[in-house]
Amino acid sequence: MSKRKIQPKSITFKLNGPKINAECFTKGINTFFDLIEDVAYEVGGNKKVIDWIVSVKPGSIIIGATPESVDGKRAQLQNTISAVQRGIESLTNKQVKPRYFSDKALKKLYDLSMLRHTYKDNIDEIGIIVNNKHTSITLECAANIDAITGVSTKSYGTIEGNLEAIDIHKKPKISVYDDLTDKPVKCYFSDDILELIISAIGKRVSVCGLIKYRKNGVPISVDIEEIEIFPPKESLPTFNDVLGILNN
Repeated sequence: MSKRKIQPKSITFKLNGPKINAECFTKGINTFFDLIEDVAYEVGGNKKVIDWIVSVKPGSIIIGATPESVDGKRAQLQNTISAVQRGIESLTNKQVKPRYFSDKALKKLYDLSMLRHTYKDNIDEIGIIVNNKHTSITLECAANIDAITGVSTKSYGTIEGNLEAIDIHKKPKISVYDDLTDKPVKCYFSDDILELIISAIGKRVSVCGLIKYRKNGVPISVDIEEIEIFPPKESLPTFNDVLGILNN
């Protein structure tokens, strides 16, 4: 008689290290819950089917997440936990997008994988535990995710669009909403043009530099070498203005 498979009831996130500071803790926990929430959303067919009940367990930083059904469909609870576990296991070995893992979920797992590298003096281990089975989240996950969704080409070029966000934490960057795709492109800049960048917030700009593209040709990021701020539309000459100039 075959053994009955034990159905998962919860998923545990483990963050272990000698010196886990508040920033590292917050990033790890937020990214973990963003990941499992997104997988649950995909399992539920693009609708919210689960509330996660949090419990704190003894150890380094061990957070338990137990799903509760929103619509009474209990099978989706087990399916979600299993999807998270299988997806992480798969991405430690394969360059294949797991079922129920959207691009957003892949990005969150990538961020968790890189967290250990970013805080290498603070973190010894990141992983999940389901039914006493431990799965480590390693840099191999990041490498495989990069192969699935990552950069295929790099070339010098120009992106034009609206500058709508600035982030000076660690490596300074801005978000420019590309005119062609209407999606944000991360643009990294050096400290010496910070004042120019600040003056460009909310304006339409052109950024020139080394552009990284996805396999489908969509730009991911730009290392800015030059930036030009376009004048507001109201200051541009109208058709009648141009005619007047020509007549003169």
